Amino acid sequence: MNVNWDNIRFFLAVARTGGIRSAAASLNADQATVARRVRDLEAEMNATLFRRHRGGYDLTRTGERLLAHAEEMEVAAAALVDLATDTERTLSGKVHITTTDVLAESFLLPVLREIRDRYPEIRLNVSTSTTVMDVLREEGIDIAIRSSRPDDGDLVIRRLYTTSVGLYASSTYISRYGSPQRGTAFAGHSLVMYHREAAPRYWQNLCGEPITCGTIALETNSQMLLIQAIRAGAGIGFLSKDLVAQDLPDLVNILPECTETVDIWLVVHPDVYRTERVRAVVDSIVRSFKEKRILQ
Repeated sequence: MNVNWDNIRFFLAVARTGGIRSAAASLNADQATVARRVRDLEAEMNATLFRRHRGGYDLTRTGERLLAHAEEMEVAAAALVDLATDTERTLSGKVHITTTDVLAESFLLPVLREIRDRYPEIRLNVSTSTTVMDVLREEGIDIAIRSSRPDDGDLVIRRLYTTSVGLYASSTYISRYGSPQRGTAFAGHSLVMYHREAAPRYWQNLCGEPITCGTIALETNSQMLLIQAIRAGAGIGFLSKDLVAQDLPDLVNILPECTETVDIWLVVHPDVYRTERVRAVVDSIVRSFKEKRILQ
């Protein structure tokens, strides 16, 4: 097989951003060149690497397998450059990350230690909120980690992780009020919710069950407070099943047939992504998810 290895660089950009336009922006190349390079690589490998659709490009199974090897090649290429120049570039400056408090505690803290050891001159600023931050408009935001995929095709977007969520309550709550019945829209039960503007879709239903007959006992913009309220018996709420299995064994999964999957996304503006220190932090975050340090 005769593969033009430079095509791998274009493949990586499309895989990470999910589209030709955003990949072109991240590479400072034109869209026609990016599309042609991807087609050339597919022809060289005699394989389809992406599923094309109106919303962008998704990796096929073959593309997903190639992605892991391509990223290893990228790391090796960077190492060769360092070796050839015989210099250790010192990265410095501030990188501002916005995410939720639970993700910050359960995942970002180990990453912070790694970044500190590897890049001691990089200073991380972490803001926590369930509110969706717009990395195109929020001044000073470099990286966003969140559970909703933005629609803007100009952003660099990477899916980090997929988890399942379910409905949970404390044993104290269940012993006092019982478990809700499917199809009753939580009649006779209390619910613990995120603020409507932070998670509007869950104000229609929780994991497929309407909330129209439930009583809202608490609204919060804090994942930590939501978890503690559920544990204290304030009401029923939805949580990641992986998180509960790891850290919250005292909670009970009610209506276990009510479940849905949630993707966790990393979002970066392409102009920011060109900054070397930001790319270094992004690589550390992606590596940690791949090594399954979170919610396992």
